[in-house]
Amino acid sequence: RYPMVWDDRTETALVEHYRRLAEIRKYPVFDRGDFELTRVHGGYIEFTRKKHTADGDECVRFAANLGKTPEIMRMDGAWHELYGDERGMGDVSVPPCGFVFIRPAAEKGTD
Repeated sequence: RYPMVWDDRTETALVEHYRRLAEIRKYPVFDRGDFELTRVHGGYIEFTRKKHTADGDECVRFAANLGKTPEIMRMDGAWHELYGDERGMGDVSVPPCGFVFIRPAAEKGTD
């Protein structure tokens, strides 16, 4: 197997996708943070990553939906979706064949 070629032959959308994922990976919760599987249903999976840092507690919730209909991630209060840089309040709709990285807005630096 050959490595991925990252030059002008690579689709811009693919490069942007991996750039966004790499940025999310920098959150402290993905560096040895606690893992809790919170919901599995058919093609839907949801988990929470938490970590206590010197700057306070960090939390990111993730959901992936491989199903054919939207699923709902139950949320209280405001949130920030890290991949699409969207903000909202209350429950989060996870589209079919989609995923979300949700950081509760009560967490430091999300307002």
